[in-house]
Amino acid sequence: MEYPYITFLKAELSQKGRVTCTISVSPGARETALHDVLENNTLKIRISKPADKGKANKELIRFLGKFFHVPQVNIDIVKGEFSHLKVVQMKY
Repeated sequence: MEYPYITFLKAELSQKGRVTCTISVSPGARETALHDVLENNTLKIRISKPADKGKANKELIRFLGKFFHVPQVNIDIVKGEFSHLKVVQMKY
């Protein structure tokens, strides 16, 4: 399912070369996937890795890189490294 906010983020990334978004992470899921976009434009992403020693954060960055076609080295968790609610910046 394609959400309008996802289309907006992809367009912003393409046009401006960078985008910042808020993500709610649920670690320990069966598979890593975008689950929903909440009313406040927070992306809800289920992560297959546990929240242990940065495994979930690494999986989130891997997933975002693949989903938005951005190199993983250009994705930063700027807020919430140890929280389920994160602010992430991606750039080309």
